[in-house]
Amino acid sequence: MQHANPTDKQQRKAEREQARLERTDRKERQRAEHAARGPSRWRTIVLPVLRLAVFAVIAIALVKFAFFPENAPATSEGLTPDGQLFDPVVVVETGDIVNDIVLDGTIVRDPSQTVLATVQGEIGTVFVAEGDTVSRGDPVYQIRTRHEPEPVMPTEENPDPPQPAPY
Repeated sequence: MQHANPTDKQQRKAEREQARLERTDRKERQRAEHAARGPSRWRTIVLPVLRLAVFAVIAIALVKFAFFPENAPATSEGLTPDGQLFDPVVVVETGDIVNDIVLDGTIVRDPSQTVLATVQGEIGTVFVAEGDTVSRGDPVYQIRTRHEPEPVMPTEENPDPPQPAPY
């Protein structure tokens, strides 16, 4: 049984897959070599020394700020307290409280909107007057319509049954 020659597309796909596998293998080898060498001097010597130096500078600065303030007075002579304590005093008066607000404005009517009915017929009852405020869902008017009931079908026993009247 012979295999068909791969098409150009299949061949390019196989080459890309082979290149990806080679890159992955190369990266794994580099990681293994790096791990075998162990930590570098930078990690084992330089970084710990720098960390120790930074902490020492911070400790010295804190000691200086805590125990040797710069703006400390040389002597305690010449300092006199000059602050005063007093209770606030308010005079009690009787009077009227006025709570009037005067505003200038104009009242503008909202534009009217057309109300559409869902059925045809005569308007029987109007629930609101012209100029009343109406919210969504409030009834505005009642429409009377004529309903024709379904006719009663004749049977063998009653060949001419009475038909219901429209309402």
